[in-house]
Amino acid sequence: MAESGKNLELDLESNSSLTTQVKELSNLNSQYKAEKESLKGEIASLIAERLKLHDENQPPKEGLSDLSSAKQADAEIIHHLRLEISQLKSNLSEAEGYVIEQRKLGFDKALQQAKYFYKIP
Repeated sequence: MAESGKNLELDLESNSSLTTQVKELSNLNSQYKAEKESLKGEIASLIAERLKLHDENQPPKEGLSDLSSAKQADAEIIHHLRLEISQLKSNLSEAEGYVIEQRKLGFDKALQQAKYFYKIP
């Protein structure tokens, strides 16, 4: 009986640890979502600014040669933002998978405990 009490304590500590990990992952998930929304806002403002410049049909004051370098810089920024968004989506997917896996493991653990304590074959 003492051994099952120790096992229960260990299981409760393990479950507490998993709960803490799930909370941490949930916080990371929230941070990634906030960062994703922030990046979407930046992209939208860059697109709006670009459209405004295009609609005004005014070349930059630096001259036409600087226009191509500005376009190249914009393309590099957009490429970098797309890579960042892709990485954030990947991280979010991994975090969601981990949370689901931990929930399943916790459920299986509780089921095994119930079987043991209620002597279910």
